[in-house]
Amino acid sequence: MDALEERGNFSLSLVDRLHAKLYVSDDRCLVGSSNVTFAGMGERTDDSNIEVLVETAADDPAIVATLHEIMQAERPATRSIAMAARRLADSLPAEARTSADAGATWFPRSRHPEYAFHFHSQPPSGYVRASDKDLLADLARSNLHPGLSEEEFSSAVRSLLAAIPIADIILSSEEDMTFTRADAQSYLEGITGDEFSAGDLWNAFVNWMACFFPESVIKQEISEIALRRAQILIDR
Repeated sequence: MDALEERGNFSLSLVDRLHAKLYVSDDRCLVGSSNVTFAGMGERTDDSNIEVLVETAADDPAIVATLHEIMQAERPATRSIAMAARRLADSLPAEARTSADAGATWFPRSRHPEYAFHFHSQPPSGYVRASDKDLLADLARSNLHPGLSEEEFSSAVRSLLAAIPIADIILSSEEDMTFTRADAQSYLEGITGDEFSAGDLWNAFVNWMACFFPESVIKQEISEIALRRAQILIDR
């Protein structure tokens, strides 16, 4: 963004699922695997990548169809989105940056999901409270694309929560049920660490589920905090 703004005369868009590489100039087009890097373009004499680029015409039906699909999916890249992405990246804990965590199921730690969308769209800078840091870390771990609308954000978070095994138990139930920490204990013990106990994770999980699935679950205060699957909420 900095380089393009300094250069001027540019447009920059984001396409979340784009993997194709197309280089178009007037009526000519190169299509293949190369990224615009020294290694991708063969400019490194010692360790350039093995790549393929094939020349074709810009009006080739396959190219036209691909460009049309890109145009349908793209959204403008803005300075605010770039700043939000950087702020969330800076909030990602060091242990979550390792490759070992890449395939792990996301699980929230913060107890304040009601601020999640605001922090996603406008991450705070400067001094932040410990509870805010937990929420920022949750959002950074989620790997959600910056710039989502509130509806898109809620849908994405619901998908992340639904992928958690203990969430699936209660969401897939066809009958009313109460799900307690005791029911989730074995799963929680498997993901606890030095910073968050099983109790901390359970309370965070309950708050996020009640916040993002208000139509089907409610937070219930009994002998301990629990989630209640309530069919009547769905019927309404």
